Amino acid sequence: MENQEQPTPVVSSPGKAGSRRKTFFCVAFAVLVILGAGAFFLLQPPTSAEATAPSTAAPPPMPVEVTEVTVASADSEISVVGSLQSNESVVIAAEIAGRIDKIEFSEGKVIASGKALVFLDASVLQAQLDQAEANRALSQANHNRAEALLKDKAIAQRERDEAYAKWQLDEASMRL
Repeated sequence: MENQEQPTPVVSSPGKAGSRRKTFFCVAFAVLVILGAGAFFLLQPPTSAEATAPSTAAPPPMPVEVTEVTVASADSEISVVGSLQSNESVVIAAEIAGRIDKIEFSEGKVIASGKALVFLDASVLQAQLDQAEANRALSQANHNRAEALLKDKAIAQRERDEAYAKWQLDEASMRL
């Protein structure tokens, strides 16, 4: 037989990379076990001995008043402060403009029908009436003069008619 060489099997020994990986997984597993055990013990409810032990930081209990319950009627009355606004209103307006001289009513009072509520200052209106009377008197005198002059044929009929129209205008102005 021939001497043949047989290939020798290469036996690989665990290298540095394989051992590092194993060490890493072992350390990670150990850390997870320690964290799980710590969480388990920290999240446990206290035992009865710990629960009954008085705590020095807890405040004292609050005082409580106790009474016996009885059946009674309840008042449904509420006292409040507010204001009311009417859904209707009255507007008082004068037919003519003027300065108010006197007010004859109080707010909220009942007033009889036909009673004067407000008096206006009559001095301006009286002055206007006096002026209208004076103009009417002058126009009437001018009309009378024009009638006399027309009889003497000293003026034309048109002038007498103008004097008469002016007198009638001043008469109406005085009534106004």
